[in-house]
Amino acid sequence: MVLERMESETPKSNLFHPNSRRLHVMLLLMFGFFCASYMRSNIGMTMTCIVNSTAVAIETAKSHEDPSKSFNSSLIPEQCQHEGIEEEGGVIVNDYGGTLVWSQSVQNRLFAATFWGSLFTIIPAGYFADRTSAKNLFLFSIINYSICSILFPLLAIHTSPWIAFASRVIMGFGEGLIVPAANKLITRWVPNQEKSTAASIFTMGNQFAGGIGIPIVAGFCASRFRWPGVYYFCGGVGIIWCIIWSLVVTNAPEKAKAMSTKERTFLRENIDNVQKSSLRKEHKIPWGKIFTSLPVISCFVSIFGVNMVVVLLQAYQPTFMKEVLYLKLVDNGLYSAAPYIVQIVSKLTWSISIDHLKATGKISNTWACKISQIFATVTIGTFLILITHFADCTRPEITLLMFCAIGIGFSTAISGFYTSLLSLAPAYVGIISSLCQFVGVVGMLVPPFLVSQFRIYGTLEEWQKIFYIVSIYTILSGIFFLIFGKGEVLPWGRGEQSEKLNPKKEEIEENVQKLEITLEQ
Repeated sequence: MVLERMESETPKSNLFHPNSRRLHVMLLLMFGFFCASYMRSNIGMTMTCIVNSTAVAIETAKSHEDPSKSFNSSLIPEQCQHEGIEEEGGVIVNDYGGTLVWSQSVQNRLFAATFWGSLFTIIPAGYFADRTSAKNLFLFSIINYSICSILFPLLAIHTSPWIAFASRVIMGFGEGLIVPAANKLITRWVPNQEKSTAASIFTMGNQFAGGIGIPIVAGFCASRFRWPGVYYFCGGVGIIWCIIWSLVVTNAPEKAKAMSTKERTFLRENIDNVQKSSLRKEHKIPWGKIFTSLPVISCFVSIFGVNMVVVLLQAYQPTFMKEVLYLKLVDNGLYSAAPYIVQIVSKLTWSISIDHLKATGKISNTWACKISQIFATVTIGTFLILITHFADCTRPEITLLMFCAIGIGFSTAISGFYTSLLSLAPAYVGIISSLCQFVGVVGMLVPPFLVSQFRIYGTLEEWQKIFYIVSIYTILSGIFFLIFGKGEVLPWGRGEQSEKLNPKKEEIEENVQKLEITLEQ
C-alpha cells in the first residue's frame, strides 16, 4: 500500500530514549508541576501541626454546645491511644503541637484561598497561552508560587490570618496559569499517539508532591525547623527549577537547538501543526461550538468531580487520618503519602498500556478515553463510600488500602478526560483548557464548603456525609463522559485558517487510497 510505504518512511523516535528532547521537556514540566502542587497542597499536612488543636477544640465546643455530643477518651480503643491524644471540653483531640489558634472557618478559608486566586487568571491564561509564550507563562507561575511560599510563614506568624489568606490568593494567580500553559506545550511537543503518556508524566508531579512531599512535611514538623521550614524548602526548590527551565526549554520543537534530526523529523511529520505564528492571531475563537459541544462539556463535568477528589485527598486526607484514625504525626505523613506512591506506578503503567493499544490499532482514541474515565470514577466513588463504613483506628491499614485503591482509580483519569481535553481542538487547546480549569477550580471550592457545613468535631459520621456527596457526583460524571466523551479532533478543532490551507487528514488518506486503486489497475 502506498499509504503504508509513506508511513514507513517516517522515522520512529522513541519517547523514552535518553536523548529524547520531548521527554526532557515533559520531565521538566513534571518537576515544575511538582513544585506548584507541593507549594499549593502542603498546607493540608502543615495545617495539622500549625494549629493548636486543643485550643481550637475548646472554642469549637463552646460555640457548638450540643448535649447529644459527648465524647470520652475511654471510648477510643487502647491500641489507638497515644501521648498526643487528650480530651478537652468533651471533645477528643489529637494534638500535633501547633501554636496558632485558627478556627475551623479560618482553616477552610486558607485551604480554598489559592482556588479563589486562580479564578482571576484562568481564562486570560488560556487566551495568552494560545497567542504568546506558554514557556514564560509557566515560568511566571512558579516564580509567583516560590515568592508566596517563602513569605507565608512570616505573614502567618507575625500578621493576621487575613493577610496570610491574601498571600495564598496571590499564590493562586499562578495556579491559573499552570494547566493552560502546560497543555499548550504538550500539544506542541507531543503527537496524539503519545499524549496519554505525556499527560501522565506531566501530572505525576502531583503524585510526587504527595508521595515524597508529605513525608518531608511530617519530618519538618517533627524537627526543630517545625512547619515554617517546609515553606522555605519549597520556595528554594521552585527557584532552582525556574533557573533550569529558563535555560533549557523552548516553546516548540522547531526552536530547540539540542535535538536529533530523527526526532525533529518525527515530530514535524506527526504533530498537527496548526499553531503557526502567522495564523494563531487570526483565529476567531468558536465560542458557540465550544459551549455546545458535548465532548467538551463532558470534560467540564469530569474535571469538576476529579478536582473535588484532588482537594479532598490533598487538603483533608491528613486531617481525616488525624481525627478518625488517631495517627501520630510521622505515621500520618507516611499513610497520607502511600496513595500517591501507588498512583505514580499505576498512572504510568496504565497510560503506556493505553497508548500501546492505540498505536497498534486495537482500540480507538475515543474508547481509550472512555474506558479510562469510567474505571477512574467508579473506582474512586466506590472506595470513598467504603472508607466511611470500614475506617477503624484499630486496623488503619484497611483504610490505607482503600485510599490506595482510590489512587489507582484516580491515576487512570489522566488517560480519560484529560487526554480527551488535549485531543479535541488543537487550535484552541489553551482557551478550552482555561475554561475546563475554571470549572475545575469551582469544583475545588466544594470540599472546603462541605467541610465547613458538616465537620464540627471530626467524627467519622461527619466525614461520611462529605465523602458520600463527592463519590455520588464522581460516579455520575463518569457515566456522562462514557456517553458523550470523545478522544478525536472535532471538525472545528484545527481552526478555520488551517482548514482552508490544509486538507483534513482523512481527505488526504482517502485521496491516497484512490491513487492506490488507480495504480493497481
